[in-house]
Amino acid sequence: MTSPAPTPRSSLPMRLLYTVGLPASFAGLAYCSPPTAALTPLLLSPTIIAAWKLRRLPHQDSGNTEVTAWTYLGTSILGPAIAGAIQLSLCHVFFKLLFGSHSQSYMRELQRVTVEGLSTEAIDVRRQMAWNPRYSLILVILSYVGASAVEEGLKYFALRFAVWRAQPKQEHEYLIYAAAAGLGFGTIENILVTYASVEKGEKSSMIALMLFERAIFSATGHTIMALLTSLQSIRRDSRGENLSMWRVLARPVGYHGTWNFILFSVSAWNGNVGWIHPTDVGSIVFALTSTVALQSRAAWDFWCQLKQLELRLCE
Repeated sequence: MTSPAPTPRSSLPMRLLYTVGLPASFAGLAYCSPPTAALTPLLLSPTIIAAWKLRRLPHQDSGNTEVTAWTYLGTSILGPAIAGAIQLSLCHVFFKLLFGSHSQSYMRELQRVTVEGLSTEAIDVRRQMAWNPRYSLILVILSYVGASAVEEGLKYFALRFAVWRAQPKQEHEYLIYAAAAGLGFGTIENILVTYASVEKGEKSSMIALMLFERAIFSATGHTIMALLTSLQSIRRDSRGENLSMWRVLARPVGYHGTWNFILFSVSAWNGNVGWIHPTDVGSIVFALTSTVALQSRAAWDFWCQLKQLELRLCE
């Protein structure tokens, strides 16, 4: 009887990352913001579940685990930094074009994560800014270009790099690397938003609601979008379909952009520039219902394509 091939040992950089880099990063977070560090395990729960499921796969079906880990970490470290720089540049350009001398006021308000402590006059000014018709155009640009196209594009390039490094032998490996990219981006984004909310003094009840939403919907949403990209990449790379980069990204950009536009619109309806979590029950229910509906539709789209491709998750 032939014994199974041994699992390859991790490289030295990967072992150093596990034993030194990650503990040091968590210690740094704990030093800067103990509450955020205490909440981080909850935000990491989707990653922990995904890693557990990956480890349960037979070695020959789990792809290159080192490439998977680097894809996750690379997307989590570089993704939000690159996306943030591009998004900030786009905001400067479009706010300047549409609002001229008032653009700096919009940029300042856009960066708020809470309205706690603002005077009634300041809140009234924000409401007037949010209800400006030109701001609706900004929401479309930010949702579909600044957020969706930029972030899905970064996850796409992370997948391309992973495929180049791993040289997949089986099609389902695309899904593994794409999920790693989506989870990496979504998880660090959740940690950064939590850190900002905690440090800005957001109410505990709102932080608890935000944690629930982000642990379940945000990381899941980023992952579903990346998985949709992976299926289109399989069609192009493995099945020989002539698909441009735009056609590969069209579905996730459409879902992600609509999801963002609805949430930004709810925030604007409540008189806020940028994203401020709603506090009234009606807005919260509408935002959550819309998110669940969109993500469910995207997940159904993924499942239908998976069956259409007759893709075996493990061979």
